[in-house]
Amino acid sequence: MNLEYSIVGAAKNSEEDLRAIYDEMGTGVYTLALSLTRSRKLAREVAVETFRRVARYGVTFDTDMDGQYWIADICAQLSRNSLKDPRVSASSVTKEQVENASALLGDALFGLGGDRGTMVLLKAVTTLKNADIASLCGYYSGSAAAEIRRGIANLAAKDESREKKEILTQLKKDAAAACPDYFDRILDGSPTLVSHVSHEAMYLSEELNSFSAEDEAESVSERETKRKAECRALRIRVAAVILGILLLGGVVAAILISASKNKNRQPGGETNLNVQYGNTIDMLFAEGKLYYRGVDGGIFAYDPAAGSLDKIYDGAVRELVTDGTRLYFRSDRSKLFSINTDGSGLKQLCSRSGTTLCFAEGRLYFSGSDGIYSMPPEGVADDADLTAVYLEEVEDAPSRNRIVVNGEGRVFFSGGADKGIYEVTAFGEGTALTLLYFDEVYYMTLWDGRLLFDGLGTGGIEMYVMDVDAKKAAVVGYKYDVDGDGKPIYDSASGEAALSYSAAYCPDGDRLWYEGYVLGEDGSRRDIGIYVIGRNSDQSRLALAIPEDQLHVTEMLSDGSTLYCFYSDGKPEGERKLVAYDQNDFSRLKEIFDVRRQ
Repeated sequence: MNLEYSIVGAAKNSEEDLRAIYDEMGTGVYTLALSLTRSRKLAREVAVETFRRVARYGVTFDTDMDGQYWIADICAQLSRNSLKDPRVSASSVTKEQVENASALLGDALFGLGGDRGTMVLLKAVTTLKNADIASLCGYYSGSAAAEIRRGIANLAAKDESREKKEILTQLKKDAAAACPDYFDRILDGSPTLVSHVSHEAMYLSEELNSFSAEDEAESVSERETKRKAECRALRIRVAAVILGILLLGGVVAAILISASKNKNRQPGGETNLNVQYGNTIDMLFAEGKLYYRGVDGGIFAYDPAAGSLDKIYDGAVRELVTDGTRLYFRSDRSKLFSINTDGSGLKQLCSRSGTTLCFAEGRLYFSGSDGIYSMPPEGVADDADLTAVYLEEVEDAPSRNRIVVNGEGRVFFSGGADKGIYEVTAFGEGTALTLLYFDEVYYMTLWDGRLLFDGLGTGGIEMYVMDVDAKKAAVVGYKYDVDGDGKPIYDSASGEAALSYSAAYCPDGDRLWYEGYVLGEDGSRRDIGIYVIGRNSDQSRLALAIPEDQLHVTEMLSDGSTLYCFYSDGKPEGERKLVAYDQNDFSRLKEIFDVRRQ
Protein backbone atom coordinates (compact mmCIF):
# COMPACT_ATOMS: atom_id res chain seq x y z
CA MET A 1 0.00 0.00 0.00
CA ASN A 2 1.17 3.52 -0.78
CA LEU A 3 0.16 5.41 2.34
CA GLU A 4 0.63 8.81 0.74
CA TYR A 5 -1.77 8.04 -2.11
CA SER A 6 -4.25 6.50 0.30
CA ILE A 7 -4.31 9.84 2.15
CA VAL A 8 -5.25 11.56 -1.10
CA GLY A 9 -7.91 8.92 -1.72
CA ALA A 10 -9.32 9.32 1.78
CA ALA A 11 -9.61 13.05 1.16
CA LYS A 12 -11.85 12.19 -1.78
CA ASN A 13 -14.18 10.21 0.49
CA SER A 14 -12.76 6.77 -0.34
CA GLU A 15 -13.67 4.51 2.58
CA GLU A 16 -11.38 1.85 1.13
CA ASP A 17 -8.39 4.17 1.31
CA LEU A 18 -9.31 5.33 4.80
CA ARG A 19 -9.53 1.69 5.86
CA ALA A 20 -6.09 1.00 4.38
CA ILE A 21 -4.63 3.91 6.36
CA TYR A 22 -6.35 2.67 9.52
CA ASP A 23 -5.05 -0.87 9.04
CA GLU A 24 -1.50 0.47 8.84
CA MET A 25 -1.68 3.26 11.39
CA GLY A 26 -4.58 2.47 13.72
CA THR A 27 -2.48 0.91 16.47
CA GLY A 28 0.28 3.49 16.11
CA VAL A 29 -2.09 6.45 16.35
CA TYR A 30 -3.92 5.05 19.37
CA THR A 31 -0.65 4.11 21.11
CA LEU A 32 0.85 7.55 20.50
CA ALA A 33 -2.27 9.23 21.87
CA LEU A 34 -2.21 6.84 24.84
CA SER A 35 1.42 7.63 25.64
CA LEU A 36 0.68 11.37 25.65
CA THR A 37 -2.73 11.45 27.35
CA ARG A 38 -2.26 8.44 29.71
CA SER A 39 -6.00 7.81 29.37
CA ARG A 40 -7.51 4.92 27.41
CA LYS A 41 -10.79 6.69 26.62
CA LEU A 42 -9.22 10.03 25.77
CA ALA A 43 -6.67 8.25 23.56
CA ARG A 44 -9.53 6.62 21.70
CA GLU A 45 -11.25 9.98 21.21
CA VAL A 46 -8.02 11.51 19.91
CA ALA A 47 -7.37 8.55 17.61
CA VAL A 48 -10.86 8.73 16.09
CA GLU A 49 -10.53 12.47 15.56
CA THR A 50 -7.05 12.05 14.06
CA PHE A 51 -8.37 9.83 11.27
CA ARG A 52 -11.25 12.20 10.63
CA ARG A 53 -8.73 15.05 10.29
CA VAL A 54 -6.68 12.90 7.91
CA ALA A 55 -9.72 12.55 5.65
CA ARG A 56 -10.73 16.18 6.03
CA TYR A 57 -7.34 17.79 5.56
CA GLY A 58 -5.85 15.23 3.19
CA VAL A 59 -6.39 17.69 0.32
CA THR A 60 -3.65 19.86 1.82
CA PHE A 61 -1.26 16.91 2.23
CA ASP A 62 1.97 17.22 0.29
CA THR A 63 2.38 13.75 -1.20
CA ASP A 64 6.14 14.04 -1.02
CA MET A 65 5.97 14.08 2.78
CA ASP A 66 6.15 10.94 4.89
CA GLY A 67 2.51 9.97 5.41
CA GLN A 68 3.24 8.28 8.74
CA TYR A 69 4.90 11.41 10.07
CA TRP A 70 2.06 13.66 8.89
CA ILE A 71 -0.57 11.49 10.59
CA ALA A 72 1.52 11.07 13.75
CA ASP A 73 2.03 14.83 13.91
CA ILE A 74 -1.73 15.45 13.79
CA CYS A 75 -2.21 12.90 16.57
CA ALA A 76 0.59 14.29 18.74
CA GLN A 77 -0.52 17.91 18.47
CA LEU A 78 -4.15 16.98 19.01
CA SER A 79 -3.21 14.97 22.11
CA ARG A 80 -1.18 17.80 23.63
CA ASN A 81 -3.75 20.45 22.80
CA SER A 82 -6.54 18.29 24.26
CA LEU A 83 -4.77 18.10 27.60
CA LYS A 84 -4.54 21.89 27.65
CA ASP A 85 -8.13 22.46 26.60
CA PRO A 86 -10.37 23.45 29.56
CA ARG A 87 -13.41 21.52 28.27
CA VAL A 88 -11.41 18.34 27.88
CA SER A 89 -9.42 18.62 31.10
CA ALA A 90 -12.66 19.09 33.04
CA SER A 91 -13.94 15.76 31.74
CA SER A 92 -13.69 12.57 33.78
CA VAL A 93 -12.41 10.86 30.66
CA THR A 94 -8.98 12.40 31.23
CA LYS A 95 -8.75 10.56 34.54
CA GLU A 96 -9.70 7.16 33.14
CA GLN A 97 -6.94 4.58 33.64
CA VAL A 98 -5.28 2.17 31.22
CA GLU A 99 -6.39 -1.17 32.62
CA ASN A 100 -5.75 -3.45 29.66
CA ALA A 101 -2.04 -2.71 29.26
CA SER A 102 0.50 -5.49 29.75
CA ALA A 103 3.20 -5.05 32.36
CA LEU A 104 5.71 -4.10 29.68
CA LEU A 105 3.35 -1.65 27.99
CA GLY A 106 2.43 -0.18 31.37
CA ASP A 107 6.09 0.34 32.21
CA ALA A 108 6.64 2.07 28.85
CA LEU A 109 3.64 4.33 29.44
CA PHE A 110 4.18 5.20 33.08
CA GLY A 111 7.62 3.96 34.13
CA LEU A 112 9.89 6.03 31.91
CA GLY A 113 10.60 9.70 32.56
CA GLY A 114 9.84 12.59 30.24
CA ASP A 115 9.07 11.69 26.64
CA ARG A 116 11.23 8.58 26.68
CA GLY A 117 8.25 6.23 26.76
CA THR A 118 6.62 7.97 23.80
CA MET A 119 9.82 7.68 21.79
CA VAL A 120 10.24 3.99 22.58
CA LEU A 121 6.62 3.26 21.68
CA LEU A 122 6.86 5.20 18.41
CA LYS A 123 9.93 3.17 17.55
CA ALA A 124 8.01 -0.02 18.30
CA VAL A 125 4.72 0.68 16.51
CA THR A 126 5.85 2.77 13.50
CA THR A 127 8.65 2.74 10.97
CA LEU A 128 9.48 6.41 11.56
CA LYS A 129 13.11 7.43 11.50
CA ASN A 130 14.75 8.53 14.75
CA ALA A 131 14.94 12.11 13.45
CA ASP A 132 11.17 12.12 12.84
CA ILE A 133 10.49 10.69 16.28
CA ALA A 134 12.67 13.40 17.79
CA SER A 135 10.82 16.09 15.84
CA LEU A 136 7.42 14.78 16.96
CA CYS A 137 8.54 15.01 20.58
CA GLY A 138 10.25 18.40 20.23
CA TYR A 139 13.85 17.22 20.51
CA TYR A 140 16.97 17.74 18.47
CA SER A 141 17.34 15.03 15.86
CA GLY A 142 20.39 13.44 17.49
CA SER A 143 18.65 12.89 20.82
CA ALA A 144 16.01 10.32 19.88
CA ALA A 145 18.38 7.39 19.32
CA ALA A 146 20.00 7.87 22.72
CA GLU A 147 16.64 8.27 24.46
CA ILE A 148 15.29 5.11 22.85
CA ARG A 149 18.38 3.13 23.86
CA ARG A 150 18.08 4.33 27.45
CA GLY A 151 14.36 3.59 27.48
CA ILE A 152 14.90 0.03 26.28
CA ALA A 153 17.65 -0.45 28.87
CA ASN A 154 15.38 0.85 31.63
CA LEU A 155 12.55 -1.46 30.58
CA ALA A 156 14.92 -4.44 30.50
CA ALA A 157 16.23 -3.56 33.96
CA LYS A 158 12.72 -3.62 35.44
CA ASP A 159 12.33 -7.34 34.72
CA GLU A 160 15.27 -9.69 34.33
CA SER A 161 13.22 -11.93 32.01
CA ARG A 162 13.14 -9.18 29.39
CA GLU A 163 15.78 -9.17 26.69
CA LYS A 164 16.72 -5.83 25.19
CA LYS A 165 16.59 -7.08 21.61
CA GLU A 166 13.03 -8.38 22.07
CA ILE A 167 11.50 -5.38 23.83
CA LEU A 168 10.43 -3.41 20.73
CA THR A 169 8.93 -6.52 19.12
CA GLN A 170 7.01 -7.38 22.27
CA LEU A 171 5.84 -3.80 22.75
CA LYS A 172 4.41 -3.84 19.23
CA LYS A 173 2.43 -6.99 20.02
CA ASP A 174 1.24 -5.66 23.39
CA ALA A 175 0.18 -2.33 21.87
CA ALA A 176 -1.83 -4.13 19.18
CA ALA A 177 -3.52 -6.27 21.83
CA ALA A 178 -4.43 -3.21 23.92
CA CYS A 179 -5.72 -1.19 20.96
CA PRO A 180 -9.52 -1.23 20.50
CA ASP A 181 -11.10 -1.48 17.05
CA TYR A 182 -12.40 2.04 16.51
CA PHE A 183 -12.86 2.19 12.73
CA ASP A 184 -16.67 2.15 12.89
CA ARG A 185 -16.53 5.09 15.27
CA ILE A 186 -14.45 7.02 12.73
CA LEU A 187 -17.18 6.53 10.16
CA ASP A 188 -20.24 7.19 12.29
CA GLY A 189 -19.64 10.94 12.40
CA SER A 190 -20.72 11.40 16.01
CA PRO A 191 -18.86 14.23 17.77
CA THR A 192 -15.75 13.31 19.72
CA LEU A 193 -14.68 14.92 22.96
CA VAL A 194 -11.89 16.66 21.04
CA SER A 195 -13.80 17.70 17.90
CA HIS A 196 -13.30 21.36 18.79
CA VAL A 197 -9.59 21.07 19.56
CA SER A 198 -7.01 22.27 17.03
CA HIS A 199 -4.20 20.02 15.83
CA GLU A 200 -1.95 23.01 15.13
CA ALA A 201 1.09 23.48 17.38
CA MET A 202 -0.69 25.84 19.74
CA TYR A 203 0.74 24.77 23.06
CA LEU A 204 4.23 23.64 22.07
CA SER A 205 7.23 25.72 23.02
CA GLU A 206 9.40 26.68 20.08
CA GLU A 207 12.40 25.62 22.23
CA LEU A 208 13.73 22.16 21.34
CA ASN A 209 15.11 19.89 24.07
CA SER A 210 18.40 18.03 23.95
CA PHE A 211 19.72 15.52 26.48
CA SER A 212 23.33 14.85 27.36
CA ALA A 213 24.24 11.20 27.83
CA GLU A 214 26.52 12.12 30.74
CA ASP A 215 24.23 14.32 32.75
CA GLU A 216 20.48 14.51 32.15
CA ALA A 217 20.18 16.92 35.07
CA GLU A 218 21.87 19.72 33.14
CA SER A 219 19.62 22.72 32.74
CA VAL A 220 18.28 23.62 29.32
CA SER A 221 20.47 26.72 29.22
CA GLU A 222 23.58 24.76 30.15
CA ARG A 223 22.85 22.18 27.45
CA GLU A 224 22.24 24.88 24.87
CA THR A 225 25.49 26.69 25.76
CA LYS A 226 27.38 23.43 25.54
CA ARG A 227 25.74 22.51 22.22
CA LYS A 228 26.61 25.87 20.68
CA ALA A 229 30.20 25.60 21.83
CA GLU A 230 30.48 22.12 20.33
CA CYS A 231 28.96 23.36 17.06
CA ARG A 232 31.44 26.23 16.90
CA ALA A 233 34.33 23.84 17.49
CA LEU A 234 33.00 21.48 14.83
CA ARG A 235 32.63 24.31 12.34
CA ILE A 236 36.22 25.38 12.97
CA ARG A 237 37.48 21.83 12.36
CA VAL A 238 35.37 21.45 9.23
CA ALA A 239 36.50 24.84 7.92
CA ALA A 240 40.12 23.85 8.41
CA VAL A 241 39.62 20.65 6.45
CA ILE A 242 37.74 22.45 3.68
CA LEU A 243 40.43 25.12 3.45
CA GLY A 244 43.08 22.42 3.00
CA ILE A 245 41.04 20.73 0.30
CA LEU A 246 40.48 24.02 -1.50
CA LEU A 247 44.18 24.86 -1.44
CA LEU A 248 45.07 21.45 -2.89
CA GLY A 249 42.26 21.15 -5.40
CA GLY A 250 41.16 24.71 -6.15
CA VAL A 251 41.88 24.53 -9.84
CA VAL A 252 40.05 21.22 -10.26
CA ALA A 253 37.09 22.46 -8.23
CA ALA A 254 36.82 25.63 -10.30
CA ILE A 255 36.76 23.61 -13.51
CA LEU A 256 34.08 21.26 -12.19
CA ILE A 257 31.91 24.10 -10.92
CA SER A 258 32.14 25.92 -14.22
CA ALA A 259 31.31 22.78 -16.20
CA SER A 260 28.31 21.78 -14.08
CA LYS A 261 26.80 25.11 -13.12
CA ASN A 262 23.81 24.84 -15.41
CA LYS A 263 23.54 21.04 -15.67
CA ASN A 264 20.77 19.16 -13.95
CA ARG A 265 22.16 15.66 -14.23
CA GLN A 266 25.68 14.30 -14.21
CA PRO A 267 26.19 11.44 -16.73
CA GLY A 268 25.67 8.13 -14.94
CA GLY A 269 25.24 9.87 -11.58
CA GLU A 270 22.53 11.24 -9.31
CA THR A 271 20.59 14.39 -10.06
CA ASN A 272 21.71 17.55 -8.30
CA LEU A 273 18.24 19.03 -8.40
CA ASN A 274 15.39 18.07 -6.09
CA VAL A 275 12.08 18.28 -7.88
CA GLN A 276 8.71 18.50 -6.20
CA TYR A 277 6.64 15.33 -6.36
CA GLY A 278 2.92 15.89 -6.33
CA ASN A 279 0.52 18.17 -8.16
CA THR A 280 2.37 21.43 -7.74
CA ILE A 281 5.77 22.99 -7.34
CA ASP A 282 4.22 26.41 -6.68
CA MET A 283 5.70 28.26 -9.63
CA LEU A 284 5.58 32.06 -9.69
CA PHE A 285 7.26 35.07 -11.30
CA ALA A 286 9.07 37.81 -9.42
CA GLU A 287 11.76 40.29 -10.44
CA GLY A 288 12.01 38.75 -13.91
CA LYS A 289 12.70 35.21 -12.68
CA LEU A 290 10.75 32.00 -12.26
CA TYR A 291 10.67 30.66 -8.69
CA TYR A 292 9.54 27.26 -7.46
CA ARG A 293 9.90 25.06 -4.38
CA GLY A 294 11.81 21.79 -4.16
CA VAL A 295 10.65 18.51 -2.69
CA ASP A 296 13.24 18.31 0.08
CA GLY A 297 12.98 21.97 0.91
CA GLY A 298 14.40 25.03 -0.69
CA ILE A 299 13.43 27.65 -3.22
CA PHE A 300 14.90 27.63 -6.73
CA ALA A 301 15.23 30.61 -9.09
CA TYR A 302 15.40 30.26 -12.88
CA ASP A 303 16.64 33.23 -14.90
CA PRO A 304 15.19 32.93 -18.44
CA ALA A 305 17.61 35.48 -19.87
CA ALA A 306 20.75 33.81 -18.51
CA GLY A 307 19.38 30.25 -18.53
CA SER A 308 20.75 29.81 -15.00
CA LEU A 309 19.16 27.86 -12.17
CA ASP A 310 20.09 28.65 -8.55
CA LYS A 311 18.90 27.56 -5.13
CA ILE A 312 18.29 30.69 -3.05
CA TYR A 313 16.91 29.06 0.10
CA ASP A 314 17.66 25.68 1.65
CA GLY A 315 15.01 25.28 4.34
CA ALA A 316 11.59 23.61 4.42
CA VAL A 317 9.04 25.20 2.07
CA ARG A 318 5.38 24.45 1.44
CA GLU A 319 3.13 27.07 -0.18
CA LEU A 320 4.94 29.80 -2.09
CA VAL A 321 3.43 33.18 -3.06
CA THR A 322 4.77 36.63 -3.90
CA ASP A 323 3.90 40.31 -3.94
CA GLY A 324 6.32 40.79 -6.85
CA THR A 325 9.27 41.87 -4.71
CA ARG A 326 9.49 39.30 -1.91
CA LEU A 327 8.57 35.62 -1.56
CA TYR A 328 6.24 34.34 1.16
CA PHE A 329 6.06 30.72 2.27
CA ARG A 330 5.15 28.22 4.98
CA SER A 331 8.10 26.53 6.66
CA ASP A 332 8.66 24.14 9.60
CA ARG A 333 5.71 23.83 12.00
CA SER A 334 3.69 25.79 9.40
CA LYS A 335 5.29 29.06 10.44
CA LEU A 336 5.08 31.90 7.92
CA PHE A 337 8.18 33.56 6.50
CA SER A 338 9.21 36.02 3.81
CA ILE A 339 12.50 36.31 1.96
CA ASN A 340 14.03 38.55 -0.69
CA THR A 341 14.20 37.19 -4.22
CA ASP A 342 17.98 36.86 -3.93
CA GLY A 343 17.68 34.69 -0.80
CA SER A 344 18.52 37.40 1.71
CA GLY A 345 16.40 38.97 4.44
CA LEU A 346 14.65 35.86 5.82
CA LYS A 347 11.96 36.98 8.30
CA GLN A 348 9.28 35.23 10.36
CA LEU A 349 6.03 37.16 9.96
CA CYS A 350 4.03 36.14 13.04
CA SER A 351 3.91 33.52 15.78
CA ARG A 352 0.71 31.84 14.61
CA SER A 353 0.92 28.84 12.27
CA GLY A 354 -0.84 29.01 8.93
CA THR A 355 -1.54 27.35 5.59
CA THR A 356 -3.26 28.15 2.27
CA LEU A 357 -1.40 31.39 1.58
CA CYS A 358 -2.71 34.11 -0.70
CA PHE A 359 -1.20 37.54 -1.41
CA ALA A 360 -3.71 40.14 -2.58
CA GLU A 361 -4.27 43.87 -2.42
CA GLY A 362 -1.05 44.44 -0.47
CA ARG A 363 -1.79 41.93 2.28
CA LEU A 364 -0.91 38.31 3.01
CA TYR A 365 -3.92 36.09 3.74
CA PHE A 366 -3.60 32.71 5.40
CA SER A 367 -5.68 29.99 7.02
CA GLY A 368 -5.05 29.60 10.75
CA SER A 369 -6.34 26.89 13.04
CA ASP A 370 -9.63 28.71 13.64
CA GLY A 371 -10.22 30.84 10.57
CA ILE A 372 -8.69 33.19 8.02
CA TYR A 373 -6.34 36.04 8.92
CA SER A 374 -4.46 38.74 7.05
CA MET A 375 -1.44 40.91 7.79
CA PRO A 376 0.76 43.48 6.06
CA PRO A 377 3.72 42.16 4.04
CA GLU A 378 6.21 43.09 6.77
CA GLY A 379 4.35 40.89 9.27
CA VAL A 380 3.29 41.77 12.81
CA ALA A 381 5.20 42.06 16.08
CA ASP A 382 2.29 40.59 18.03
CA ASP A 383 -0.38 38.15 16.83
CA ALA A 384 -2.96 40.45 18.38
CA ASP A 385 -2.25 42.78 15.44
CA LEU A 386 -3.41 40.19 12.91
CA THR A 387 -6.66 41.05 11.13
CA ALA A 388 -9.34 38.40 11.61
CA VAL A 389 -11.08 37.92 8.27
CA TYR A 390 -13.18 34.89 9.11
CA LEU A 391 -13.44 33.14 12.48
CA GLU A 392 -15.01 29.70 12.79
CA GLU A 393 -17.98 29.71 15.12
CA VAL A 394 -19.24 26.17 14.55
CA GLU A 395 -17.52 22.81 14.94
CA ASP A 396 -18.47 21.61 11.44
CA ALA A 397 -17.15 24.68 9.65
CA PRO A 398 -16.03 24.02 6.06
CA SER A 399 -12.41 23.31 5.24
CA ARG A 400 -10.31 26.08 3.73
CA ASN A 401 -8.34 24.57 0.86
CA ARG A 402 -7.70 27.63 -1.30
CA ILE A 403 -8.15 31.33 -0.54
CA VAL A 404 -8.78 33.84 -3.34
CA VAL A 405 -9.17 37.60 -2.94
CA ASN A 406 -10.40 39.61 -5.92
CA GLY A 407 -9.60 43.20 -6.88
CA GLU A 408 -12.49 44.49 -4.78
CA GLY A 409 -11.11 42.87 -1.64
CA ARG A 410 -13.78 40.18 -1.56
CA VAL A 411 -12.54 36.96 0.08
CA PHE A 412 -13.48 33.51 -1.24
CA PHE A 413 -12.35 30.04 -0.22
CA SER A 414 -12.97 26.50 -1.42
CA GLY A 415 -14.26 23.79 0.91
CA GLY A 416 -12.77 20.69 -0.74
CA ALA A 417 -14.41 17.46 0.39
CA ASP A 418 -16.50 19.52 2.79
CA LYS A 419 -17.99 20.91 -0.42
CA GLY A 420 -18.48 24.29 -1.98
CA ILE A 421 -17.12 27.75 -2.57
CA TYR A 422 -17.78 30.36 0.09
CA GLU A 423 -17.55 34.12 0.26
CA VAL A 424 -16.79 35.82 3.54
CA THR A 425 -19.59 38.37 3.76
CA ALA A 426 -18.91 39.79 7.23
CA PHE A 427 -15.43 40.20 8.66
CA GLY A 428 -13.88 39.81 12.12
CA GLU A 429 -16.13 39.03 15.06
CA GLY A 430 -19.48 37.69 13.96
CA THR A 431 -18.19 36.69 10.55
CA ALA A 432 -20.65 35.26 8.06
CA LEU A 433 -20.38 33.09 4.95
CA THR A 434 -22.35 32.92 1.73
CA LEU A 435 -22.34 29.63 -0.20
CA LEU A 436 -21.68 30.31 -3.88
CA TYR A 437 -21.21 26.79 -5.21
CA PHE A 438 -22.36 23.63 -3.47
CA ASP A 439 -20.18 20.84 -4.91
CA GLU A 440 -16.63 19.66 -4.18
CA VAL A 441 -13.91 22.21 -5.07
CA TYR A 442 -10.22 22.23 -4.19
CA TYR A 443 -8.06 24.40 -6.46
CA MET A 444 -9.43 27.68 -7.77
CA THR A 445 -8.01 30.94 -9.05
CA LEU A 446 -9.13 34.16 -10.73
CA TRP A 447 -9.65 34.60 -14.47
CA ASP A 448 -10.48 38.10 -15.56
CA GLY A 449 -12.28 38.87 -12.29
CA ARG A 450 -14.20 35.60 -12.22
CA LEU A 451 -13.51 32.48 -10.19
CA LEU A 452 -11.96 29.65 -12.21
CA PHE A 453 -12.12 26.14 -10.79
CA ASP A 454 -12.47 22.50 -11.78
CA GLY A 455 -15.17 20.09 -10.72
CA LEU A 456 -17.07 16.95 -11.61
CA GLY A 457 -19.50 17.67 -14.41
CA THR A 458 -21.77 15.61 -16.64
CA GLY A 459 -18.87 14.81 -18.99
CA GLY A 460 -16.28 14.08 -16.33
CA ILE A 461 -13.93 16.66 -14.87
CA GLU A 462 -14.78 20.07 -16.28
CA MET A 463 -13.63 23.63 -15.69
CA TYR A 464 -15.97 26.40 -14.64
CA VAL A 465 -15.93 30.17 -14.45
CA MET A 466 -18.17 31.82 -11.91
CA ASP A 467 -19.66 35.28 -11.89
CA VAL A 468 -19.56 36.00 -8.15
CA ASP A 469 -22.29 38.64 -8.40
CA ALA A 470 -24.71 36.42 -10.30
CA LYS A 471 -23.58 33.42 -8.21
CA LYS A 472 -23.73 31.28 -11.33
CA ALA A 473 -21.02 29.13 -12.95
CA ALA A 474 -20.50 28.58 -16.67
CA VAL A 475 -18.61 25.62 -18.13
CA VAL A 476 -15.42 26.66 -19.92
CA GLY A 477 -15.73 25.63 -23.56
CA TYR A 478 -19.37 26.60 -23.93
CA LYS A 479 -20.36 29.81 -25.67
CA TYR A 480 -22.97 31.93 -23.93
CA ASP A 481 -25.07 34.80 -25.16
CA VAL A 482 -24.39 37.99 -23.24
CA ASP A 483 -26.67 40.72 -21.97
CA GLY A 484 -26.28 44.45 -22.46
CA ASP A 485 -23.52 44.60 -19.85
CA GLY A 486 -21.57 41.80 -21.50
CA LYS A 487 -22.44 39.24 -18.82
CA PRO A 488 -23.28 35.64 -19.83
CA ILE A 489 -26.89 34.52 -20.07
CA TYR A 490 -26.49 31.16 -18.37
CA ASP A 491 -29.35 29.32 -20.05
CA SER A 492 -28.11 30.03 -23.60
CA ALA A 493 -25.02 27.82 -23.82
CA SER A 494 -23.96 26.08 -27.03
CA GLY A 495 -20.87 24.15 -28.11
CA GLU A 496 -18.79 21.29 -26.74
CA ALA A 497 -17.17 21.38 -23.34
CA ALA A 498 -13.38 21.68 -23.35
CA LEU A 499 -12.66 18.83 -21.03
CA SER A 500 -9.68 18.99 -18.68
CA TYR A 501 -7.64 16.51 -16.69
CA SER A 502 -7.99 19.00 -13.87
CA ALA A 503 -4.25 18.47 -13.61
CA ALA A 504 -3.06 21.84 -14.84
CA TYR A 505 -4.50 25.07 -16.15
CA CYS A 506 -3.62 28.74 -15.96
CA PRO A 507 -5.30 31.97 -17.12
CA ASP A 508 -3.42 34.32 -19.42
CA GLY A 509 -5.34 37.54 -20.08
CA ASP A 510 -8.44 36.58 -22.05
CA ARG A 511 -7.03 33.11 -22.79
CA LEU A 512 -6.89 29.94 -20.76
CA TRP A 513 -4.20 27.27 -21.12
CA TYR A 514 -4.88 23.76 -19.89
CA GLU A 515 -3.98 20.13 -20.43
CA GLY A 516 -7.07 18.46 -21.81
CA TYR A 517 -8.43 15.87 -24.20
CA VAL A 518 -11.39 15.04 -26.39
CA LEU A 519 -13.76 12.45 -25.01
CA GLY A 520 -14.75 9.80 -27.57
CA GLU A 521 -18.21 8.25 -27.82
CA ASP A 522 -16.85 5.07 -26.26
CA GLY A 523 -15.54 7.02 -23.27
CA SER A 524 -11.91 6.92 -24.44
CA ARG A 525 -9.65 9.95 -24.36
CA ARG A 526 -7.97 11.16 -27.54
CA ASP A 527 -6.05 14.24 -28.69
CA ILE A 528 -4.47 14.62 -25.28
CA GLY A 529 -2.31 17.70 -25.00
CA ILE A 530 -2.03 21.39 -24.17
CA TYR A 531 -5.02 23.44 -25.31
CA VAL A 532 -5.78 27.14 -25.38
CA ILE A 533 -9.24 28.69 -25.40
CA GLY A 534 -10.51 32.25 -25.35
CA ARG A 535 -12.93 33.75 -22.87
CA ASN A 536 -16.56 32.80 -23.65
CA SER A 537 -15.46 30.73 -26.64
CA ASP A 538 -16.42 27.23 -27.74
CA GLN A 539 -13.39 26.90 -30.03
CA SER A 540 -10.33 25.50 -28.27
CA ARG A 541 -7.05 24.86 -30.09
CA LEU A 542 -4.65 21.98 -29.53
CA ALA A 543 -1.28 23.71 -29.20
CA LEU A 544 0.79 20.63 -28.37
CA ALA A 545 -0.09 16.93 -28.54
CA ILE A 546 1.09 14.75 -25.63
CA PRO A 547 1.00 10.97 -26.19
CA GLU A 548 -0.86 8.92 -23.59
CA ASP A 549 2.32 7.15 -22.49
CA GLN A 550 4.27 10.39 -21.93
CA LEU A 551 4.60 12.50 -18.82
CA HIS A 552 1.66 14.80 -18.19
CA VAL A 553 1.49 18.37 -16.98
CA THR A 554 0.67 18.96 -13.33
CA GLU A 555 1.29 22.71 -13.22
CA MET A 556 1.34 25.58 -15.70
CA LEU A 557 2.33 29.21 -15.53
CA SER A 558 2.26 31.85 -18.28
CA ASP A 559 4.04 35.21 -18.48
CA GLY A 560 2.11 36.19 -21.62
CA SER A 561 4.66 34.91 -24.12
CA THR A 562 6.13 31.80 -22.49
CA LEU A 563 4.25 28.87 -21.00
CA TYR A 564 6.11 27.05 -18.24
CA CYS A 565 4.96 23.44 -17.79
CA PHE A 566 5.93 21.06 -15.01
CA TYR A 567 5.55 17.43 -16.06
CA SER A 568 5.40 14.36 -13.81
CA ASP A 569 4.65 10.65 -14.08
CA GLY A 570 3.22 10.72 -10.54
CA LYS A 571 5.53 8.01 -9.19
CA PRO A 572 7.53 8.55 -5.98
CA GLU A 573 10.82 7.81 -7.77
CA GLY A 574 9.60 8.69 -11.23
CA GLU A 575 10.37 11.29 -13.85
CA ARG A 576 10.00 15.05 -13.59
CA LYS A 577 10.72 17.86 -16.00
CA LEU A 578 10.15 21.58 -16.28
CA VAL A 579 10.13 23.22 -19.70
CA ALA A 580 9.38 26.64 -21.16
CA TYR A 581 7.39 26.80 -24.41
CA ASP A 582 7.16 29.73 -26.78
CA GLN A 583 3.38 30.28 -26.82
CA ASN A 584 3.51 31.30 -30.47
CA ASP A 585 5.62 28.32 -31.55
CA PHE A 586 5.56 25.24 -29.32
CA SER A 587 8.44 23.70 -31.24
CA ARG A 588 10.64 26.31 -29.58
CA LEU A 589 11.26 25.26 -26.01
CA LYS A 590 13.84 25.51 -23.26
CA GLU A 591 14.38 22.57 -20.96
CA ILE A 592 14.96 23.80 -17.41
CA PHE A 593 15.38 20.31 -15.98
CA ASP A 594 14.61 16.69 -16.85
CA VAL A 595 15.43 14.28 -14.05
CA ARG A 596 14.46 11.05 -12.38
CA ARG A 597 13.76 11.68 -8.73
CA GLN A 598 16.16 9.78 -6.50
